[in-house]
Amino acid sequence: MNLRLLAWLVLPVAGIIVAAWLVFKILSAVLGAIVWLAWVALIVGGIVFIGYKAKEKIGGGNSKKRIDYQ
Repeated sequence: MNLRLLAWLVLPVAGIIVAAWLVFKILSAVLGAIVWLAWVALIVGGIVFIGYKAKEKIGGGNSKKRIDYQ
């Protein structure tokens, strides 16, 4: 078998494998970053929510009690 023919058959397959590996690595990194940011947002949001609830419980909340004058 001619080496040039072998190269024409093997190199495209190797290129497809390398390209697929590279796309997988990039998508894995991007999706991993998105999931990490979602977890951080949930944790920070939970801490802020708990902080506001605790502030309301001790009377320092922003909810103003109305006095109805009739």
